[in-house]
Formats: sequence, structure tokens, C-alpha cells
Amino acid sequence: MPVQVSYPGVYVQEIPSGSRSIVGIPTSVTAFVGYTARGHDNLATHIFNFGDFERKFGGIARESLLSHQIKHFFDNGGGQAIVVRTPKPDSVASAINLMDGTGGAAAVSFTLTARSRGAWGNSVVASVDYNNAADGTSFNLHVTDLATGESETFFNLSTNAASQNYVPVVVNDPASGSEMVQAAVPNANPGGRPVQTGLVGGDFVLASGQINTIPNNAN
Repeated sequence: MPVQVSYPGVYVQEIPSGSRSIVGIPTSVTAFVGYTARGHDNLATHIFNFGDFERKFGGIARESLLSHQIKHFFDNGGGQAIVVRTPKPDSVASAINLMDGTGGAAAVSFTLTARSRGAWGNSVVASVDYNNAADGTSFNLHVTDLATGESETFFNLSTNAASQNYVPVVVNDPASGSEMVQAAVPNANPGGRPVQTGLVGGDFVLASGQINTIPNNAN
């Protein structure tokens, strides 16, 4: 409460301060931003050891100074790192069209595009089958990264937007979808499922003669 002034002199009044003491933070957490061989573009990813970096960002790469810096960081006792991958400016994302297998026309059923830009996407292959499909419009999608051996499978998908297993909704789900690719269905697509394939990567020819290609990225 205010000091009562009754006669000349020096009075001292203590006022509560709104400042807060500085809280210590761990200095073993470091942020790294730069080019890596693979990994999600422009997304902060928390890693706890170099093994995490190898799995998520491809490990040591000749053109990635950042990869060497992170290796030294963990070799010298670093505990945690936050990594943001910035792709090369001229790089593109690999993509492939899966063709409609329900009609005679060379129509695209849906397109798969690598989740991030760069040549790493050229090692990703995809296959489609109808094994134990729920009905005549459903299909199974298998995606594999030949460089790491990582694979994903999505069952009973559909290119029909009214289906609960609509391929872009399932594959692009941020929580349970693919870590490697994203799917898109052309606006004019009639809902036909893709033709069954073997593993595909690079240029490949289907039995019908339809051709699908993945760009040969140099970055």
C-alpha cells in the first residue's frame, strides 16, 4: 500500500515487480537448417541421435555440409537436434501416373508424387493389386523405397470421392498416411480403379501399352 507521508524526509516504498527470473534451458539442443539427401521439405523435425538422421534425412551426403555437421554434433555429445531440410532450388519432386484399368481409354486413375523434392524419389516404386479387394472398385497400393527398404501398404482404396477410403484422403492423411508419397485424383476422373501392376520405377510399360514415367531428377 502507498507510504503515508507526514513530514519531510526519505521514504522507501517496495513495489512488486512484473519481471520474471531467467530460466535455464538445455544447451545441448541445436537447430540445423540446410540441404539433406532426403526428408520432408521445410519442416522442423526433432531427432535424438545420428541414427534418426540417417533414417529421416538419408545420412551423410557428398553435397550436404549439414549432414557432416550433424554427425560431428552427435559425436561430440549433442543430445537433441531440430533439422529443417531445404531442397535445392532447381530440384523437383518425382511423380508417376497410375492408369485407369476400367476402360479402354488411356485415362489417369490417380497420380503419386514424392513427399519432398530431389533424386531420392527416383528409388520409390509402387504397385497395385486387387487381392482380397472389398469390391470391384477397390484396390491395394504398395509403396516401397528401394534405397532404404521402407515400405507402406494401403488396402481397399478407391478413386471414388464418395468412398471413405478415397485414395487422396487415406494416403495424404498427416497422421496415418504415407511418409513417402502424396496422391491426387484428376478432377475429371470417373472413379475407375487403376490397372494392376508389378513394381514400377523409372519408365515402365503396362500390358495394355500405356506408359508411365518418373522424371529423372538430378537433384
